[in-house]
Amino acid sequence: MIDISNNTITTANALLYKVEDDRTVFLLVQENDSNWGLPGGAKDVEDKNLQFTIQRELKEELGLEQSDYVLRETEVKREFEYNHFQSSRFGKHGVVCFYLAQLKDTAELRVSDELINIVWLEKETAIPKLRFDYIKDGFREASGLI
Repeated sequence: MIDISNNTITTANALLYKVEDDRTVFLLVQENDSNWGLPGGAKDVEDKNLQFTIQRELKEELGLEQSDYVLRETEVKREFEYNHFQSSRFGKHGVVCFYLAQLKDTAELRVSDELINIVWLEKETAIPKLRFDYIKDGFREASGLI
């Protein structure tokens, strides 16, 4: 069950990345609503903290174990209002916190049925594909920390 403390939904998103041929590429995910975004999701009531949330989401969505990536917390976060009418979260306040997660060479993705598609893109190609401006903005800032 999603934690809605103070009428706020806090989410954790990962900039999951790897280096290929001296290029840094980021994983974008397409969810069932057809929007492109970053792996991650809302903090559940039983999640002890946001780091646990992002680790749980990476496992649920992509089959990744903690040993498959190096996770780094950032200070990057964005506040927004859920204004997507098709969302059950409509009208709620949201906060998204961004994490950097460098995928290890040995890791294998196992994409769940929560996602329609995934794609690896360089930063300049990834940003325009992201659906929401607050995600684009947080992605720009967090990716600059790599």
